[in-house]
Amino acid sequence: MEVFSMILKSDHSDKDVCFRNLEGSVDERDAILKPNSPFHWKFDTDGQSLLDVEDIILENAVTGVRVFSDDGKSEYVNVIIPGYGTCQVERKNLIFKKSSI
Repeated sequence: MEVFSMILKSDHSDKDVCFRNLEGSVDERDAILKPNSPFHWKFDTDGQSLLDVEDIILENAVTGVRVFSDDGKSEYVNVIIPGYGTCQVERKNLIFKKSSI
C-alpha cells in the first residue's frame, strides 16, 4: 500500500517510481536520441529487457527523451521516449542536454 501511495503522490509513471534506483543515481535529465540508434522497448514482469525481441531503430534523432534511474556509468540507460514509453538505450547513443538551472 505504501508503494501505491508513493506512485499516486508522484509526478512520474509507476514504472519510473518502481524502477528508480536512488542510491548513486544521477538526477533525471533530458537527452536526444541519436539517429539510427537501436533501443530496447519490450520488458518482462521484472523490468528486464527481452533480448529475443527485435530492437526499434529510428532514422531521425528524437528530442524530448527523459533519462531516469541513471547510475552515471552503466552501458544502458533507462529512458522515456515519446511515443514508445519506457525503453533502454545505450549511453553512447544519447546526447545529454545541459541543465538550464
